[in-house]
Amino acid sequence: MNVDAFVADRSPAWTRLEQLARQARRSPERLGPEGVRELGFRYRETVADLAHARRLKGIGWTHSNLMQSAFGPIFDTPFGTGGDLMIVPDPAAEVRVDFADGSTPEHFILGDIRNTDGSPWECCPR
Repeated sequence: MNVDAFVADRSPAWTRLEQLARQARRSPERLGPEGVRELGFRYRETVADLAHARRLKGIGWTHSNLMQSAFGPIFDTPFGTGGDLMIVPDPAAEVRVDFADGSTPEHFILGDIRNTDGSPWECCPR
């Protein structure tokens, strides 16, 4: 999907959400019942758009994040602290895991680490 076309297509809905939020001014009851319903609809619609965009473009990440451990300190990084990267979801690496213990199943999607221009990052651990 072309990002510019996506934004052009969806912008009117996002603008309407902004208008409703400004009109409500932290008090949704100012919108009345129909306005509150529309606010909820526009919010859910926008959240879905953002989720879709994140699947296409990825999320921001930094080089030093690779050096974080769940078991202790942040290790010294050979990459420095400058610059940004993107983690772009890989649809082929999507899995749902049901632990069969009554808990909610987990949903995982592995991603590729890319430079902000979309090119592969040469140190991606995948």
